[in-house]
Amino acid sequence: MNLISLEISSKNCIPPAKIVIDPHLQTPLQSNFLKRNSRRIIITKRTNDSEKIRKLDLLGHVDEIGKLIRIKGNEYFFQVNTKNSKYLIPKGSIGIDGVSLTINTISRNIFSVCLIPFTLNNTTLGNLKIGSFVNIEYDYLVKILIYKTP
Repeated sequence: MNLISLEISSKNCIPPAKIVIDPHLQTPLQSNFLKRNSRRIIITKRTNDSEKIRKLDLLGHVDEIGKLIRIKGNEYFFQVNTKNSKYLIPKGSIGIDGVSLTINTISRNIFSVCLIPFTLNNTTLGNLKIGSFVNIEYDYLVKILIYKTP
């Protein structure tokens, strides 16, 4: 684990504090997060609803049962039915046992998600072992687009 200590300054949000985070490998590869000279970040409060970033709102409808087939560090690999792999999109959302997550990698009908310690410690996902079966819920916007596309 590559724990990073950060100092947080806040504007209209929370008091200044120091935190420790555990970024996934992709954070430094696809952002300037670790290249910054400073370990200080600023968190600001969202000013209005139009600035919300869309997230997966789980509907609670299980689309299928997937299977955990591999764990590599904090990256968990799941296998789903081949006919449903069309609902997997890079950096898209997926629900696993009721937890909304971001898809990390996709290879045919196998996808991975990265689970941080907080998620593992505060959800049932921390109990998963290779071979465990999980409830899969695909992003309903992706399902709608695929359903409505001729």
